Formats: sequence, C-alpha cells, structure tokens
Amino acid sequence: MIIKLQAQINFLSEFRLKKLQSNIVHQSYLKSYITKTHLTTFMKITSILLLALISLTRTVLAADYELTEHNIKWTGSMPSQTHYGLLTPSTFEIDIDDSGKVEKLHVVLDMNSLNVTDLKEGKMRNKLTKHLLSDDFLNAKGYPTSEFELSSHDSGKLVGTITIRGIEKDIALPVEVTGDASNGWILEGSFDFDRQDFGVSYQNSGFLGAAKDKLIRDLVTMDIRLVVEPKS
Repeated sequence: MIIKLQAQINFLSEFRLKKLQSNIVHQSYLKSYITKTHLTTFMKITSILLLALISLTRTVLAADYELTEHNIKWTGSMPSQTHYGLLTPSTFEIDIDDSGKVEKLHVVLDMNSLNVTDLKEGKMRNKLTKHLLSDDFLNAKGYPTSEFELSSHDSGKLVGTITIRGIEKDIALPVEVTGDASNGWILEGSFDFDRQDFGVSYQNSGFLGAAKDKLIRDLVTMDIRLVVEPKS
C-alpha cells in the first residue's frame, strides 16, 4: 500500500514538473513572439515616419526662381544736392524654400548700366554719369561689375559679401521677403554702404578732387525691390 502511494506521489510530481517545464517553454516562446511582433511593428512605424519626414523635407527644399522685375536704386548726396539713379543686374541667381528663406542668392550688377534719373536728359546728366563711371569713382572700365554673394539668411537679413571696385566686404542687408512658392516672392530692403570702404571717391583729381570729395556724403543708400517667380 505504501509503495503504491509513493508511486502515485512520484507520478504526480513528475507530471507537475513536466507541465511546469511546458509552461516555461510556452511563456518563453510567447515572450519571444511578442518581442518579434513589437520589433516588426516598431520598424514599420519608423519607416512610415521616415517617409513622412522625407516627404515633408522635400516640400521645403529650395526651388529655382527667375527675376521678373527689379528696381535697384542708388542715392548719393552732398549738402547742396542729392542725386539718384538705377542699376541693372547682368546675372541673377536665387533659390528660396517654401518658407520664404533664401538659400542662394548671387547678383552681378552691370556698372555701365548706371544712370542718373534725377536730372533730365542733357549735358548735365551726361557729365555726371560719365564722372561717376570714371576712375574718380566707380572705374567701370576697370571694374565693370559689382557683386553680392549670399552666405546665410538669418533674422530678416541677407548676410554675405559685397564686391565693388574689386574690394570685397562682409555685409548684412535687411530685406523683407513676402509671397509664396506658387506665385513667387518679393524682396524689398534699404541699406547704406560707405563708399570710402571701396575706394569710390575722387582718385585722380589731385588736391582739388580731395577737397571736393569731403563735401560728398560717405554713405550711399541702396533701395532694392526684386520680384522673382518660379521658373516655368
């Protein structure tokens, strides 16, 4: 009787042990399955988010635009009078992203396009234009172009380098950008630069020229309005 009882106890113990082992194996498999499932789901979600991010990034990439209108006005003055006129770009390259941030801007101005618009056509106007383009000031023959090259667009300013008479200087131009990617953008701003920094002064007129130069305001004002539209 005792032997049979002991045998039953051993059988039950063995059965419970096998069941326990089976449960452990099942739980281990279940845990592994859940882990794999979670990993697969995580990878799918990550892929979807990555695709969405790429798609979003594409919508704000810089796009190519062309210049359709421009008004680049210069103003110089002295105590007795003020003169102003216009300049024309010979090269213009710009990229703007969908948020209105200028990613690229390279402008080359044709200095020989300089004109004087505050005077009527005639002898006085032609004389002043010729003098401004001469060696005394812009030396358009030796330096036929002036340039602006953008390095960054931050806090409402186009930061870059400006080159006049072959002299390069860092500059930050306050410019307002309005519009949208579909219809185009308008860039408007006004700034001053010191002509003495670029040697835009009486260069070859001796003592008399130096005396006259002191009567001219050093700061030249530039008022700019540029309209760009998407390239077709």
